[in-house]
Amino acid sequence: MNNDDASVEQYRQRWEADDHWAMRRDFILRHRGAFSENRLLCLAQTFVNIELLGCRYPTEVVNLVQELAKDLKKSERPSLPKFARVAFVKAEDAVADDASLCDTSESKVTDSVANLLEDGSGQLNLETFVLFENHNASLDAASILHNSASANRLKCTFETSADESSFRCTVVLGQCEIGVALGTSKQEAKEAAATTSLNYLRGLVPTLRMKRLVDGCGPEVTKNRVGTSQAVQERISTENVGHRLLTMMGWTGGGVGKEGAGIVEPVMLKETSHRNGLGYAAPPGAKMSPGFKAKVVEVLREFSRTVVLQDLVFSPEFDNEERKYIHTVAHRFGLKSISRGGQEKRFITVRHKLSARELVEEILRTGSTDKYEVVLPGQ
Repeated sequence: MNNDDASVEQYRQRWEADDHWAMRRDFILRHRGAFSENRLLCLAQTFVNIELLGCRYPTEVVNLVQELAKDLKKSERPSLPKFARVAFVKAEDAVADDASLCDTSESKVTDSVANLLEDGSGQLNLETFVLFENHNASLDAASILHNSASANRLKCTFETSADESSFRCTVVLGQCEIGVALGTSKQEAKEAAATTSLNYLRGLVPTLRMKRLVDGCGPEVTKNRVGTSQAVQERISTENVGHRLLTMMGWTGGGVGKEGAGIVEPVMLKETSHRNGLGYAAPPGAKMSPGFKAKVVEVLREFSRTVVLQDLVFSPEFDNEERKYIHTVAHRFGLKSISRGGQEKRFITVRHKLSARELVEEILRTGSTDKYEVVLPGQ
């Protein structure tokens, strides 16, 4: 492998099929230096999208890519069938009538697709898209698509039209048609289109699967860890004169006196820094001590400095005001905090703000966790 081949390997996705990567790599090597890095990568991906995925682009884009790729070897894998092709559509065209939906001869593109070749800011980018499945195994295909769209900050809609004999449903993800199906009812057409689209995406992109809502292996923070209990005073040592005298008199420990009913522990001084008298009990929501606040800041600062996939869990011992403060500090350090559970057993989970793509990359690097696993395309 020469230096050029070695340096271009950094652009390969971990789950990218061999034939996809072979085509992209040849394109990148052929035109390296002729375009900026970002533009070259977008052109290479567009080449693969056209040849293998059936994506449609403006005529000038297609002509440019075909001219650049005319001497490159094409993959032997057949293109996807028409019903699974990706079509870029305008938002206002997403609700077009049935006649226009059935027209597959004309390209439907958004005005921003041309910019895709400049800055990589396309609507649906199959190179970075990640399917997301949560811990609820009973979710249907449509719900999985909606959750995945949300995780990738895209919009997923189901556009339904009808004729005299059937209903037709088109799945639009990020303004791109990814699946079409027919049915005898709207619901049947929607379910079929969702299943077709989900199976299509599973063959192209990785799936981030959440196995459980809360990470059972993550560290738990209790009040003992961040509490403000008084420092324990040192006990009387065995070298103390009084201790030695009692020992010489036959005392072996425990309470003193004939019946051994005397106190075992000496009377300790309990310090107070306020004017509240005996019998005072702090009401819920009382002002938190500086020690508590400092400890919360210390714990969350340390957690924010190391990117880990486990959740940091604050136990249900903390009251409402303490939880509010924990949320505030977590937000300050760029962490995501969520309160879970009922009123009596409410607890907080804190995690790093990682995108679905970043989570996939980290899991592929470190391995599955108690909460997440990654399923690569085709598995």
